[in-house]
Amino acid sequence: MVQSLKEYGTSFLEKLFKTLIEDRSFFITISSLLEPEYFVETRYQFLYKILFMHFEKYHTIPSYTTLDSIFAQIKDMGSKETMFRLIIEIQTVETSDIPWVKEETIRFCRHQTLKNSIIAATQKLKVHDYEGIEADMMNAIKRIDVDHNLDHDYWDDFDDRVENVREGIVATGLKSLDNALHGGLGIGELGVVIAPTGYGKCTAKNTKIDIKIEKIIIEFDDEQIKEFYPWEMILLPNGLKKEARFVEEKDFSF
Repeated sequence: MVQSLKEYGTSFLEKLFKTLIEDRSFFITISSLLEPEYFVETRYQFLYKILFMHFEKYHTIPSYTTLDSIFAQIKDMGSKETMFRLIIEIQTVETSDIPWVKEETIRFCRHQTLKNSIIAATQKLKVHDYEGIEADMMNAIKRIDVDHNLDHDYWDDFDDRVENVREGIVATGLKSLDNALHGGLGIGELGVVIAPTGYGKCTAKNTKIDIKIEKIIIEFDDEQIKEFYPWEMILLPNGLKKEARFVEEKDFSF
């Protein structure tokens, strides 16, 4: 089993970084699995950290020009020249087998993630922390399931997707709820009230923000008059049950 990305060779690493810099979707996909220590060499570790931190802050991958500007601030001349040369090599590397580089990188990162989880599990096994082992393994499985993200860029049109475009606000009539909803519900929006039992979602089987529901009045043979909500079940003289809204006069005759 390959222990580090260094074992794939310099050309592989240069192609990988070219992909990380130029293919934003791939960077987003692999960044949840790729760790700096997988590169071994300091120059590659440093470059990956720069890419990762820049993306975390600006939600975009730094261009080659931006990277040149970042490296220009390095005080040690030897390190500065090393990074400048690396960027030139990455820009000019041959790219015919980039798809294989992507697949191999994902495969390597998956194996490393599972390996690290297994190593951690052996330590927890000594103290019989089985729940911790299960949680770690489930988390590892979720992390390595990255294929479905390869063609999706979460950050595309992000600002447009979160823009406040609510129009035609309709107040619910409950002041505290309307304040929380910034005025009420928008036309076409679905409002769902969720809370534990007994927290006041409903009043007499009817939510406060619902329209008023008329009760159904039924006079029984013993001259008792009772009111029912339309959905309430009524026990009829013949022993059957019906919802109040469907009860007819003939239901009380034999």
